[in-house]
Amino acid sequence: PANLTGPLAAIRVRAGVGSGANNCNADGRVCVRFQDVMSNADIAAAVALAHASDVVLVFVATSSAEGQDRTSLSLTAACQSTVGGVCKNPLPDLNQDALISAVVAAAAAKTVVVAVTPGALLMPWASARAGASATGADAGTGAAAVLVPFMPGQAYGLAIASVVFGDTNPSARLPVTMPASANDTRITQAQWPGYSQQASIASMAAGAGGAGAETG
Repeated sequence: PANLTGPLAAIRVRAGVGSGANNCNADGRVCVRFQDVMSNADIAAAVALAHASDVVLVFVATSSAEGQDRTSLSLTAACQSTVGGVCKNPLPDLNQDALISAVVAAAAAKTVVVAVTPGALLMPWASARAGASATGADAGTGAAAVLVPFMPGQAYGLAIASVVFGDTNPSARLPVTMPASANDTRITQAQWPGYSQQASIASMAAGAGGAGAETG
């Protein structure tokens, strides 16, 4: 891409902060710091940074792409997606819901979650007292806001920075409903699109296989 901008770089530019040793602007009043979280062992460092911050942004994502189906709407699924029946999870040692809950418990209403997902997402940390079960703390409230850019393009970072700093009003309407539970709409497997046809095709294939064996 001609202009690929990630969120961290875009937020630093918009805040007037460089990428030097202290990650602060010239007068030291505005700082943008980043904690990479690759496993559950890194959650404590993220919580410590959240405690020391005025505003906290938590970026999470599901693993999905063309030809890759998500196995659930949760960020904690062992298999984030499957390709040809093979489980894929870019961060197998990280419970992203536990990360968010722990940060929300520490930073409460100053936490904004940015979730990159191709569709609906379960958000147990968005409600009141989120994070208490993960940390034993009294969270008191959920995340202050949740931004869902779905499958963003190369200007993703610029778009997120524009919303976070109030330059753009995130007034778009969600094209999907975010459920409160995994089967909030009480849909049965028989109602899945194409499920009945799949069963019919499997039956036809079994019949064809039997005929072939009989004539062979």
